[in-house]
Amino acid sequence: MLSAGADPIWAREEIGSSSSGTIEIEIDEEGHLVRSTIVGQPSVALRQGLERARAAFGSRLFVANGAVTRLRVSIVVQDSKGEALTYDWQPLSSDYGTGYFTSADRRVVVRVHR
Repeated sequence: MLSAGADPIWAREEIGSSSSGTIEIEIDEEGHLVRSTIVGQPSVALRQGLERARAAFGSRLFVANGAVTRLRVSIVVQDSKGEALTYDWQPLSSDYGTGYFTSADRRVVVRVHR
């Protein structure tokens, strides 16, 4: 969701740059999304990716430990060194995951944690 394929907006991110933002999600007792908000000052590309993720939440049901969940998303932009468009995701625990995607000659390493 953060990459949306070969989105050219990632070409504007400087190699070596980093950014972070938080998606705050509030759900009701039945698991319906009440609201979602982006908190912080993520880069333009990361904000656009987070907005895409929020749009994908749609009418899905959620399960959480409380009414409000905060997911902190941080990225580091690297040179893809000619790597083909690809992605990988490794959930490391229920509180943390890491992965990457390539887009616009950039490799974007993503970390998500609560």
